[in-house]
Amino acid sequence: MNIRWKLLVAILCAAMISIPGLAAEYAFQTSGKVIAIGDIDGEYEELVALLKEVNLIDTSLNWVGGNSHLVSLGNLLGETGEGGKVLPLFMKLQRQAIGAGGKLHIVLGDADVDALTGNTTLDPESRDWLAQLSIVIKINDTIYTHGGISDGFVGESLESINEMARKELKVINLSAVKAATDNTRLQNSVLSDKGPIRYRGTAMCHPYTESFNTERFLKKAGASQIVIGHVPTGGRVRSRMNGLVVLLDTGPSEGGPPGALIEVENEDPYVHYLGSGDKAFIEPEERELSQWLSGMDDQEVENFLRQSPVVEVKEIGTGITNPWRVMQLEDGVENSAVFKYVDTHPGIELKKYYNAQRSNDSDRYVYEVAAYKLDRMLDLQLVPAAVVSTVKGKEGVLQDWITNAINERDRLEDKIPFDGPCDQQEQYRLRIVFDILIYNEDRNLTNILWTKENFMMMFIDHTRAFRSTKKRPDQYRTVTIRVSDLLKEKLESLNTGSLTKELGHYLHPRQIESLLARRDLILREMKSTGL
Repeated sequence: MNIRWKLLVAILCAAMISIPGLAAEYAFQTSGKVIAIGDIDGEYEELVALLKEVNLIDTSLNWVGGNSHLVSLGNLLGETGEGGKVLPLFMKLQRQAIGAGGKLHIVLGDADVDALTGNTTLDPESRDWLAQLSIVIKINDTIYTHGGISDGFVGESLESINEMARKELKVINLSAVKAATDNTRLQNSVLSDKGPIRYRGTAMCHPYTESFNTERFLKKAGASQIVIGHVPTGGRVRSRMNGLVVLLDTGPSEGGPPGALIEVENEDPYVHYLGSGDKAFIEPEERELSQWLSGMDDQEVENFLRQSPVVEVKEIGTGITNPWRVMQLEDGVENSAVFKYVDTHPGIELKKYYNAQRSNDSDRYVYEVAAYKLDRMLDLQLVPAAVVSTVKGKEGVLQDWITNAINERDRLEDKIPFDGPCDQQEQYRLRIVFDILIYNEDRNLTNILWTKENFMMMFIDHTRAFRSTKKRPDQYRTVTIRVSDLLKEKLESLNTGSLTKELGHYLHPRQIESLLARRDLILREMKSTGL
């Protein structure tokens, strides 16, 4: 333990005096309307207009929302000149709402914490008011916080998170400690990048890795959903993890208006956008891999790979099977793909009997298509689209190219730090589940692939998978399998009929039977999110 952390621990243990005015209440029940708004970022005029449109304030900027509960997800102050008006307005509305039987809740955002711990000029009343705000709250069965919930906080209660934050804010406000602790970037701190205020993984990382932590936290808190801000969504309110998470930072920095998620008794939630009188639905996030790689959906990419003229072919120069990089061009649209053509055991999927002793060492390009099809059945969106095709008279598989990526071997050799919003180990856990499911015994540092922009893992190289064995690959013999309810449901949906329909052109029935047996092994041996 370094000196800076020892100093912080010592002062935290001594700093047990409560901040005056802090109400130790973090869970609320109401039969009234609940309205939530995302990051305000100092946009006072837009805030006022939105609150008027949903009938929470009148033309004199007084509360007329009755017993409604309004939740602000923080980041009250921004860089605009109007930002300073937000705090006085909210301070007034908070008092008025209580008098009318309602409530105004504000959870601290990262910009609010920076204002408290940095050089932002705040009057004493505003500083004291900000310092007593909560970090995470629950209204009915919904959690509200600015950032998200990382693995280090899933076991904490609402009370413990809020109390830890109060103590840390009090300590960090002491000038000597602030200098020693590098402000809010303390590891294992509520105020750190892994804490509920700044964590981006809930909004940005793979839903099957993040849902494990999100589900555990929601179950412990007795909630069914979490609403967060912090990560802009491009002007629309989005849901992810099958509705477990709602992303509410709609703008205006992304060109869209602030949005309000409104929950009305006995009705489904809907969104009100500034200037629109229509009720809008919460839209699922857009996460199709093909759209991200090539700007086309899966079917469009498959058609392009099959039909578009090849204008350039280059040997990649890596791998023992010497794959090619292929450039295709049609109607001004250019796209890169990798071409693999090795097939050591052609036609085994058609044989009446499957001889494991002869066939379990096969290296087959068609397995890339099987991995892609299975990926989409599970909605992983981690394996690029792949089709059987012919290049230069040779049959093989064309698979969409992942641009601007680096494998783990090169990352380590070049000493490039792993610097992304998504935890490396959490991504490895998801890879392990997929590799066990398909019995991939060829995972190595050269085919562990990361996007350079944000170090998100992609799945490639599956030509030596799909063995007819019902056990784990040796390299995963002792690892812990973690599966969220969200992923478990997808795994349970696999059956002989659906797998044969999607994979029967590439795998023998014995291979499909073994895949289901390994699925059962995963479900039997997994660590779940149950409490």
